[in-house]
Amino acid sequence: MIPVSLALEFILSLLLGLFLYILPGLALLSWFWRGKLLSWGEKLGLASGLGVALYPILFLWFYVFGLAPGPLYSWVPGALAICALLWRYRRNLRQQRLSWRAKISSWRPRWAHMPHLVLLVVIILLLATRLAVIRNMSAPAWGDSVHHTFIVQLMLDNDGLFQSWEPYASITSFSYHFGLHALMAVWAWLSGFVAPQAVLSAGQVLNVLAILALYPLAFRLSGSRWAGIAAMVVAGLFSPMPAFYVNWGRYPQLASQIILPVALWFFDVWWTSEERPAGRTLVLFFILLSGLSLIHYSMAFVVIMAAVSWALWSLWQQRRRIREWLARTLQFGGASLVSALSVVPWIIIVLSGRIPWVFEKMTVSGEKSYITGDAVIWKHTDNYFSDLFWIFGLGALALAFLMRQRLAFPIAIWCSLSFLVTNPYLLGLPGPGWITNFALIIALYIPIGLLLGWLIGFLWNWLSFYRVGKVLVLISLVLLLGIGTRIQLRIIDPFFQTVEPTDMAAFEWIKVNVSDDARFLVNGFLVFDETTVVGSDAGWWLPYYTLRASTLPPILYILEQTSHAADRNRLRQIAHDLRESNGEEPVLREILCREGITHVFLGEKRGSVGYGAKALVPKTWLKDNIDFSLLFQKGKAQVWRFDRSRCQ
Repeated sequence: MIPVSLALEFILSLLLGLFLYILPGLALLSWFWRGKLLSWGEKLGLASGLGVALYPILFLWFYVFGLAPGPLYSWVPGALAICALLWRYRRNLRQQRLSWRAKISSWRPRWAHMPHLVLLVVIILLLATRLAVIRNMSAPAWGDSVHHTFIVQLMLDNDGLFQSWEPYASITSFSYHFGLHALMAVWAWLSGFVAPQAVLSAGQVLNVLAILALYPLAFRLSGSRWAGIAAMVVAGLFSPMPAFYVNWGRYPQLASQIILPVALWFFDVWWTSEERPAGRTLVLFFILLSGLSLIHYSMAFVVIMAAVSWALWSLWQQRRRIREWLARTLQFGGASLVSALSVVPWIIIVLSGRIPWVFEKMTVSGEKSYITGDAVIWKHTDNYFSDLFWIFGLGALALAFLMRQRLAFPIAIWCSLSFLVTNPYLLGLPGPGWITNFALIIALYIPIGLLLGWLIGFLWNWLSFYRVGKVLVLISLVLLLGIGTRIQLRIIDPFFQTVEPTDMAAFEWIKVNVSDDARFLVNGFLVFDETTVVGSDAGWWLPYYTLRASTLPPILYILEQTSHAADRNRLRQIAHDLRESNGEEPVLREILCREGITHVFLGEKRGSVGYGAKALVPKTWLKDNIDFSLLFQKGKAQVWRFDRSRCQ
C-alpha cells in the first residue's frame, strides 16, 4: 500500500512541476510554434525545455535592471502562462469543450490509444520512483550539493541574484552558472520548502523532465510513438544516468539536459523540414540557447556541436537546394547572435571572476596530468553504464545506419564533434577543452536512449500488426516497467550521503549552545593534486545549518573571489599542517590557535565521504588531549570545545 505522505508528495510535486516548469513552456509553444499539430506528449516534452530555459533569463535581466522580485519569480510566469493560453484559445474554448464531450461519449478502447496510456504510466512511475528514493535523505548528497544549496539559500535571502556569500561563507563574488539555482529557488518560494529540501525535491522533478524531454525528439527522429516511449523507458528506468545524478548533486548538468533534447528537436525541424519553419520559431531558439548557456557553461558547447551537426547533415540532404540551406543557416546564426548578446551582462561578470583564469591556466600550461587524468576515464566507462548498455547502443547505431539514416547520421556527427571539442589535443590544439570527458560520458544516455528507443519501438510497431504480437508488447512492457522500477528504487548509494540525522541533531544543539562568533574545525581532504581541500562529512554543511564559521567553505571558493578567511592557499595549508602534525599536542595546539579555532565538529561519517578520504581530525587526537573537551555527542556526531586559554 502506498503511504499517504508519499501520495501527497507526488501530487504536490506534480502540481508544482506543471505550474513552474511546463505551463510557461506551453504558453510559449502556443504563441510561437506554427508547425504541424503536436500530441500532448510532444507538447509536454518541448514545454519542459522551454519552461526551464525561461527562468535564468528572467533572473539575469531583473538583476541587470536592479530589480529583485523575489517570490514573484515563482508566481508570475505560471500565472501569465495561464492567461496567455486562455487568450490564445479564447475563441475555441466552447468548441473544444463540446468536442471533448463528443469524444468522451464516443470513446471506445482501441490499440491506437495504448501508446498514450503507456506514456502516462511511464511518467507516473518516473516521478514516483524519484520521489520515493529521497524520502529518507537528511540533505542533498555529496559535495556539489553543498554549494547548490548555499546558492539557492542566498537567492532566497537576496530575492534574486547576488555577489556576497555572507553570512554563510567569506566569498565575495558570484560568477558560477546560476540557472539551476533559479529553478530551485522558485520551487522553494512556491512550495515553502527550505533550501535543502527544495534542492532534493526540485532536483528529482527536473530528473523526470530530462527523460520527458526525450519523447518528442525520439518520436520525430524515429517516426514512432512507441520509440519515444521506449527511449524514456531505457533512459529513465534502465540507464543509471541521469537518475544517479542525485548521488553526486550533478544538478546543473541535469537541468541543461532538459533543454538539450528540445534544442535538438528544433534543430531537426529547422534544417530538415521541407518548408522553412515560420520566423517566429527563432524566438524559441533564442530562449533555449540563452537559458542553457546560463544553466551550464560547458553544455552550451555540446548544443553548439549539435547545431553544427544538424547543419552539416542538412547540407548533404539539401545539396540541391543550397540557397535554402544558406538562408536557414543565416537566420539561425542571427538568432544565435541575439542569444549571445542577451547573456553578455553575465559574461562580463564571469570574466571579472576567477573562472577564466582557471581555464587559462589549464590551457596555457597544458597541465598534462589533468588532460591525461580526464581522458583516461574512457577506460572505465563500465563505472557509468553496463557493458550490455554499450553493446546494445552500438548495435542499434549500426542498424540505424542501414535502416534510419536521419537518426544515425546527425547523432553520430554530433557525438564525434562533441568528443573532439572535449579533447582538442587530438587535433593538436592546447588545453583540456571546455567540456570534461566525465560530463560527456554521463550525458551519453541521450544518444544511446534515442538509438535503443528506435530499435525497441521498431520491434513493438512490427509486433503490433498481429494479435499475438500486441499481447507480447504488453507483456514486455509490464516486465520492463517492473524491472526498471526496481532498478530505480535502488539508485541511492549511501556512500555519498554526508549528512545523517545525528548530524542534524548536532547542528540544532550548536545553534542553541555555541556562541555566534565560534569558528569550527571540520573534516576535509586534499584533492586535485593536493591543491584544493574539500569536505568529507557533514562538517561541510555546518555554516549553512548553524551560521557558525568553519574552516571549509563550499568548493566554489576556488573559482570565486574570496576574503582571507576563505583563501585557497590558506585552507590548503591548514589541511596540510593538520595532516603533518599527526595529532601531536603542541603542534596541533599551535595550528588551532593560529587559525582562531574555538570548536571541532566530527560528523557521523567521520571524514570518510569521498574517494581516498581519511579523517583530517581523528577522534583519537581529541579524546586524551587536555586541550579539548567533549560538549555533545549523538551517534558518532560530536562537538568538541578547544581551550583557547592555552594559546600563547
